[in-house]
Amino acid sequence: FEESGFTLQENTYCDLELYRREAVVLIAMTKFKGEKKAFRQASNQIDPRMIAELLAAFQACEQQPDCEAIILASSHRVAFSRGAGIELLDGVDTATCRLFIDKAQGLLLAMQQMTTPIIAALGGLTLGGGLELAMGCDRRVAGDRENVVFGQPEALLGIIPAMGGTQNLPRLVGMEKAMDRMMDARPDGSPAEGLECG
Repeated sequence: FEESGFTLQENTYCDLELYRREAVVLIAMTKFKGEKKAFRQASNQIDPRMIAELLAAFQACEQQPDCEAIILASSHRVAFSRGAGIELLDGVDTATCRLFIDKAQGLLLAMQQMTTPIIAALGGLTLGGGLELAMGCDRRVAGDRENVVFGQPEALLGIIPAMGGTQNLPRLVGMEKAMDRMMDARPDGSPAEGLECG
């Protein structure tokens, strides 16, 4: 990010780094950075800490009068975010599962209510909750590298896209295309296909 003119800011986050270039703040997700095994398995996994940190970072940016735009990106070239790991919800009781989903949905609602525009810079795998996080942003920008892939694979696990995907995907691409994507759970959407779908 420094090569693009951004300066790393001091922060207290565990899974995020904040950069600044003039009136633009870049929030970079860094979860599992440098841990190759974990990096391959769960890059920028959306868990309670990631949700809390993203919410705090967005709210802090919104309170800065000189912040005119926010870019949400990943420090990893392999993945923007692979979403929530199913192990977070495996074997937990209904109340714990509901609390996690409520917090995830609360993050997306807070993002959509912000007056500062949020742009998702998508690189690598953008799957499940990662795609839902991107859909919660005002705009999405993706390169055309081969490893940039989109998908809502939740149906393969017998669940639905519970972070707003059932609402936001139809709003973005229309009901028919959204239902096709959610029900067949193909994790192979390309930026060109996304652009064609709108």
